This record gives sequence, C-alpha cells and structure tokens, in this order.
Amino acid sequence: MNLLTLILITFLINLPFGAYRTTTKKFSLAWFLSIHLPIPLIYWLRISSGYTIKIIPIMVLIAIGSQLSGGKIKEHMNQ
Repeated sequence: MNLLTLILITFLINLPFGAYRTTTKKFSLAWFLSIHLPIPLIYWLRISSGYTIKIIPIMVLIAIGSQLSGGKIKEHMNQ
C-alpha cells in the first residue's frame, strides 16, 4: 500500500468516529473511545504496509484532521 492510500484510509476510518465524538460528553468514556478505537486498526495498516514510526506524525495529523472534519460534517448535517 502506498503512503497516499494509507493516509486516505486513515482519514476515512476516523471520519465517523469524529462525527460520533461530537455527540458525546467531553472527557466521557464514549468520547475517549471515539478518539482511541481507530488507533489499533491504523497501527495494523501501517505495520502491515511496511512503514516505520517515521510516518507517525503524519498519521496523527491526518487522524486529528479527520476527527475534526467528521465533527464539522455532523454539526452541518444537524442544522
């Protein structure tokens, strides 16, 4: 898997979790899980694709951006 595909998959995995996160109380268990549940899958994708820890900063930024985007999409849909 090339890096662009991995980034896109990471973004798409985190979108629904970000949308769900906006419906939870901040710092609750559900909020915590909505942020952290995608991490093992993304870790597995990174390792199975042969990438080292050097791309973790990129993946973290993509995951954060995707979480925020998912939240914004959810808020926009509720208007």
